[in-house]
Amino acid sequence: MDSCGIEKTIILSCATGAKFDSIVHKYAGYGNRFEIWCGFDYTGYDKPGFGPAAVKELERCYRMGARGVGEEGDKGFGLYYSEPVQAIGMHFDDPKMKLLFEKCAELDMPVNISCCRSYLDV
Repeated sequence: MDSCGIEKTIILSCATGAKFDSIVHKYAGYGNRFEIWCGFDYTGYDKPGFGPAAVKELERCYRMGARGVGEEGDKGFGLYYSEPVQAIGMHFDDPKMKLLFEKCAELDMPVNISCCRSYLDV
């Protein structure tokens, strides 16, 4: 990074839970050279009551050092860029996403949404 003049790199992990934690620990020794962004935890997205647990995980990731959410994407099939659970069939404009976006705004966490074509495009 130094030889290329790169001051900081943002890691778009798409991850929550143990995978996110392992990524944080991997880069922790480099000071502020790496900024790690988490994903959204979509566990239970297809069940009533989705939202509060996902917000709680977002807050936990923030406390671990996440400063944004990414990479997120929806190519028409639903929200499939997150680990450990994808939200196939749910889209960004779903009312169930409101709590997550409000929490991101409160924590000043930008959300990176991919808009490029992917292998899922038909």
